[in-house]
Amino acid sequence: MLYRNLLRTISNEEITLLSQIKKEYFINNSGKSNYYEIRNFESQYFYDFINDLEFNSLYNVIPMVSIKGNPHDPYIVLSNSMLVTRYYNHRIIQYYLYSKYHQTIKDFCMDNLEEYLLILKYKKIQMDKHQINKKFK
Repeated sequence: MLYRNLLRTISNEEITLLSQIKKEYFINNSGKSNYYEIRNFESQYFYDFINDLEFNSLYNVIPMVSIKGNPHDPYIVLSNSMLVTRYYNHRIIQYYLYSKYHQTIKDFCMDNLEEYLLILKYKKIQMDKHQINKKFK
């Protein structure tokens, strides 16, 4: 129950970055990454991404902009790693990444960027539930 409540509070009101959480709470941050493509920052894509995540799981998400949509080609990382759960408000992530995208366009003088893909590189993080229960009981 405590673990589920923690998942519900992460990134529910604002973006939570992985760097904001103490490392001793995580067992495993390695594993196979998955990729989710979003076109034109459409809200439905963000909604679908969140709803495809497993309940009671925590994910590390790295947002990237790519011209070709291939994670092996050059890309720009828009933000530090974010923590995301199924309980996440999809509009918060949409707004946050949209503002990061426009900041990137401005900072790198890329006004002529017409076609691009937002790629969310994500993987599940296994947390040490014993450490969490010990800390928050």
